[in-house]
Amino acid sequence: MSNGTPAEDYIDLFKYIELAYKTGNEELKKCIGVTFIENLFWQVDPEKASPYWKITPEALKKLYLDFFGLPPLKYEKQKS
Repeated sequence: MSNGTPAEDYIDLFKYIELAYKTGNEELKKCIGVTFIENLFWQVDPEKASPYWKITPEALKKLYLDFFGLPPLKYEKQKS
């Protein structure tokens, strides 16, 4: 994301992870939450995060919001 890879390149990956989350057991769900969601927008400028947030499936957005409380587009601005 920080390197400018087009957001569209992540669509299939996000869909795959969303499906794994929806159909996986509790251990897999926890793994996705802790290892993927918590690091998804780590150190990505809010401006660069925008196109990726738009293509993030709703189930993954919910996990992110449940953990951080704000979308990545606003988190850095709120923090300062």
